[in-house]
Amino acid sequence: MIREIIFTFLILTVFFYFLILKISGNLNKNHKVITLVVAVTSAVLICWIGFNNFKSFIVSQKQQTFNQKLWLKDPNSRWEMRDDLVRSRLLIVKDSTAIKRMLGLPTAKDDDLAWVYHLGIG
Repeated sequence: MIREIIFTFLILTVFFYFLILKISGNLNKNHKVITLVVAVTSAVLICWIGFNNFKSFIVSQKQQTFNQKLWLKDPNSRWEMRDDLVRSRLLIVKDSTAIKRMLGLPTAKDDDLAWVYHLGIG
């Protein structure tokens, strides 16, 4: 993901640099340095605003407390309970039988140690 951020930053910097040059016309060497500084600053601000908006979107996703009946009844709503299930540490001291009783049978098994549960579409 860091490559995408750097690439976006560079594209925005080049875009702002040439946009400012186009608007300003011919500039001497000192003005071109100032233009580059303004372009970099603009790109940083745009990336920062975009990142914060993305982060706000991710954090504000619908969440609810773990409900065993809903978990078993509606697999597509499990994603709403995932954070609470981890945060509450309900599964830490349980053996495999108790986990299967609580969550139902896993959707898939990667191996004997990793069980996969479908969390739905969120």
